[in-house]
Amino acid sequence: MGSSRRPITKLSLYLHAMKTSFAICVILGVCFGIPMFILVPREGWVFAFLITLGFMIATIIFCAPLPLQGLSWIKKQENFFHFRFCEEMERDQIHQLPHSSGNWFLVAKKFKILALRRDFIVGLENYKEHYDYGTLKAEIIIVGADGKKRKMRSPDARIISELQQWFDLSTENR
Repeated sequence: MGSSRRPITKLSLYLHAMKTSFAICVILGVCFGIPMFILVPREGWVFAFLITLGFMIATIIFCAPLPLQGLSWIKKQENFFHFRFCEEMERDQIHQLPHSSGNWFLVAKKFKILALRRDFIVGLENYKEHYDYGTLKAEIIIVGADGKKRKMRSPDARIISELQQWFDLSTENR
């Protein structure tokens, strides 16, 4: 009997990358909501609720476009190789994140989506690490099969390091 778990889709990648935004919304709701309900008289609770809800919605609207670069990379790969992402995930039975196999490298966290098909990557260049406000961040240039170079910045240097290891290992196995 087959697995009842659903394969990864672009929407599930997007929602996974947006988890941080949803957590920020909850924190904003608590930080703004509780003091407002304590300080505002009972008649103003509806107004306090609307202000709190407004801050939460503004956070989601502000953060919503952040993972779109990763989704556009998926679309470019789909167009270049003439495949559908959801069908590839179903065929390879990819059900969870992060994922790395001979064909795919998938990570979605901290507003970033990195979904790369092995055939699409020709090379990796200029790996750089730097500290930004005490956090180790990294960037790398990904050379695609279409000949274009794309800079990938990651808020977590481990993601880029894992990408480089995956690329080196899959290159050796070819």
